[in-house]
Amino acid sequence: VTIGATVGCCFGFRTAVDGKRCIVGHKVTLFPVVRLSLAASMNRIVSTVSSGATDELPDRIAVIDRVRRLSWEAVRTNSDRLAQALLDHGIMRPDVSLIHLGNSTEQFLIRLACEKAGIRVILTTTAFRETELISIIERAKPSIAFVSARLAGRGHYDPLRRTLEERGVGLEFVVVGSEPVPWGKTYEELLASATTPIVSL
Repeated sequence: VTIGATVGCCFGFRTAVDGKRCIVGHKVTLFPVVRLSLAASMNRIVSTVSSGATDELPDRIAVIDRVRRLSWEAVRTNSDRLAQALLDHGIMRPDVSLIHLGNSTEQFLIRLACEKAGIRVILTTTAFRETELISIIERAKPSIAFVSARLAGRGHYDPLRRTLEERGVGLEFVVVGSEPVPWGKTYEELLASATTPIVSL
């Protein structure tokens, strides 16, 4: 994922600044709006940077992956809508969300939306399988899990879902991606359920 004119370190993203590529080191840098210390702004840094960039550069490209690119205005609109959808579903502070996705525009929007809604995030590598995921779920007790449609289509989550059912652990799954999956709610369905306007992805 490329995040334009801004954010880096805490997400480990490559940033694009005025057409040049750089890796952000131990502080999060926003060009040309403001510079924020990672230590001083850890709990609210993403929404702060996003809001400042949207106010100053609404049409500038913010996030790019292999499929799409979003402006800062689109990032704000869609993350606001997703945050509202989560709240509408009763998922709010101090709930926890589990994100099992690779780098993508959706992953960035989900993390930003969770921050806006006051929802804690556990981000896991897609290399994790049932053993690692069940351990995280039983300890952190997330209310919702955002998972990959590509991995779901390969049966990646079937053992996990069976184990959760056997142990009586309730967890709502939201499937992110274009591949059809016969279980869970899709990311598009969750986004469409909110009451605020959306900028087309």
